[in-house]
Amino acid sequence: MKKFILALGLVAVTGAVFLQCRHTSKNIVL
Repeated sequence: MKKFILALGLVAVTGAVFLQCRHTSKNIVL
């Protein structure tokens, strides 16, 4: 159960970083 929560947190952080990078790159392009 603990590993599941840890994996879920890792996916959430990775997704947040990906969205932030995509948002930033989009602003740079514009």
